Amino acid sequence: IIGFILLAEDLIIIFYGEKWYSAVVLSQILIIATAVQSIYDRGASIFSGIGRPDILLKIDIIIFFPAIILYVISAHYGLLYFVIALAGERVLILLIQLRLLKKNVGLNILDFAKTIKYPIIASLIMMGSLLAIMGFIPENSIPKIELGSLIAFGAVIYGIIILYVDRREIMPVLKLLVKSR
Repeated sequence: IIGFILLAEDLIIIFYGEKWYSAVVLSQILIIATAVQSIYDRGASIFSGIGRPDILLKIDIIIFFPAIILYVISAHYGLLYFVIALAGERVLILLIQLRLLKKNVGLNILDFAKTIKYPIIASLIMMGSLLAIMGFIPENSIPKIELGSLIAFGAVIYGIIILYVDRREIMPVLKLLVKSR
């Protein structure tokens, strides 16, 4: 996600052309909303696991009408405001869910954040690595090759970091996969 945010401008201009430049910020906001949604999905799994999926329905009911009103109002101001409203609604739902997780299972936000600690660390290191290497790319390079190289580099860095920091959980899984063949 951080990689997309960093490379969104290049991705959109290379694949869609200059006329789609205004979609850069929209896509960056939407990818953040997607990240928030994926975190929300972890909490949703907890509610389902404890036999309380009804809590998720209650969250949806609580937010439904305010969200509709927010979407209608924001749409009058343009697509950017609508996308911001969508991302804001995702954040609000996550905050409500985190509060309900604490109330129903005693899970505080720090314990919940620990579940995404390693991906955040790997993403930040990848972001720093991408920013560092972007400074060394020659101005006259071929854009598609440059973009492909940056994506590959970011993926390798992220993968290596995840394998290193989360090796106690990943290595037994990899060993089982090798044994199963």
